[in-house]
Amino acid sequence: MFGVISRACHILGTVVYKHYFKDTETRTVIFYSTVISVVSSFVHLVFALRWNLLIGVSDLVFIIFTDVVFGCLSLAFCVLPSLALFAKITPPGIEGTIFAFLTGIWNFSDGVISPLIGTIVNDKYAHVTAGNLTNYYKLMLVTFISSFFGFFLLNLIPLEADIKLYREQRGDLPKDDLQNDGESLLEKEPLIKGNKDAKEISKDSEDADITIEGENVSTKSKSSG
Repeated sequence: MFGVISRACHILGTVVYKHYFKDTETRTVIFYSTVISVVSSFVHLVFALRWNLLIGVSDLVFIIFTDVVFGCLSLAFCVLPSLALFAKITPPGIEGTIFAFLTGIWNFSDGVISPLIGTIVNDKYAHVTAGNLTNYYKLMLVTFISSFFGFFLLNLIPLEADIKLYREQRGDLPKDDLQNDGESLLEKEPLIKGNKDAKEISKDSEDADITIEGENVSTKSKSSG
């Protein structure tokens, strides 16, 4: 059941991102994602402290609701913006390599680094086991405090202007810019053609004047002779 709910959240998150946040600055979306992460960590702390029972919400309903809401928001505000950012800054010709590197780092972080750090913290301070969940709230408290660290890394995310400047420097202009340049060239083409015709007419007029003057000189020479 939780797997079906998770997939439904992913679909809903994709739709939300496409319709509302696709053209928003990635740094802004990641900021919202960090705020959501803080709220999500606090909600898990509430569950660990059993505060949900104080307001009359059962564990099953609380878990399903939080999984639906934060699963959807996580995909819309974190995963998709990060993938879109990598797609914008990746040089042409190595998209497959960069995507494989990104997914590899992502899976390594979620599947190895995060569990390893959690295990070390648990062994050192909380000592939580399957049969002893007394200090489980301490782990959730560490998670809640750690969720604020993302705010210190927001300035490392480039803005759209920075991405455009970077792509111009490496000669990878967006198609829209190339199209705009082509349209401006087409707009200038009649003016350029008109100036060229005017120069040709002026040149023909000068040649005609030279010819007429030459004929006048020749006529005067014959009359003087």
